Amino acid sequence: GDKKEGLLADAGKPLPLNDRLVVEVFQESQPMWLKFMSGDLDLSGIPKDNFSSVIKKNGDLSDEMKAQGVKLEKTPVPDLTFVGFNLLDPLFKSNPDLRRAMSLAYDENPVIEIFFNGRAVAAKGVIPPGMDGYRKDLDVGYRPHDLDRAKKLLAKAGYPGGKGLSEIEYLTNVSTTGRQMAELFQKQMAKIGIRIKVNLTTWPEFTKAIDNKNFQLFGMGWKADYPDSENFLQLFYSKNQTPYGSNYFNFKNTKFDALYVES
Repeated sequence: GDKKEGLLADAGKPLPLNDRLVVEVFQESQPMWLKFMSGDLDLSGIPKDNFSSVIKKNGDLSDEMKAQGVKLEKTPVPDLTFVGFNLLDPLFKSNPDLRRAMSLAYDENPVIEIFFNGRAVAAKGVIPPGMDGYRKDLDVGYRPHDLDRAKKLLAKAGYPGGKGLSEIEYLTNVSTTGRQMAELFQKQMAKIGIRIKVNLTTWPEFTKAIDNKNFQLFGMGWKADYPDSENFLQLFYSKNQTPYGSNYFNFKNTKFDALYVES
């Protein structure tokens, strides 16, 4: 399909084809989109708040956008969005039932609809679709959303209805989307009696807190650096714990480590 799309027009020309490539970093998505719509950017993702006005119900680009010469590219992204526990925190370290209760209280469906315009799928595990090792039928035991089970496990954890449980701090970046996702998580946990305090930080403050293991919960995403499932599995290898690696959860399991090394 490359020839039909005009992607071979430059075949045979000496590299580089461009003198330079400019990447602009935006704190918020709307300034980025406005700059794209004014013709100052060549490439942009579609912010969630603009999606319905740009994409038709059949998934095609709107006629207005086509008339402006805009081209739509659809690409599956090996990406994972998650809420992570700090497993060195005393509250979570020795109480798996509390973690399980929170997992069952979390409902990913409104997250997918509100923040991804229905373009994401519910995670079955750490490996995303399209990569070796992904299992569509995987059942980890504490997904999907189930409030009744969540309440029972919270009671089993020693906090019936949230009684006796202190406020839990949720760390996230200061962007509008980060704040909105945190607030939705806050509301979902409140349904079983868990109080969440949202701590909005800049990205440098966020990474510093993660590296110093100074947090309880955090919201984050991980996009594959290269097309191999190891890039996601390495997030849980104990020797990759922060501040030297990307095991932000401080997860340690000898059986997992052995299988990871073997793989």
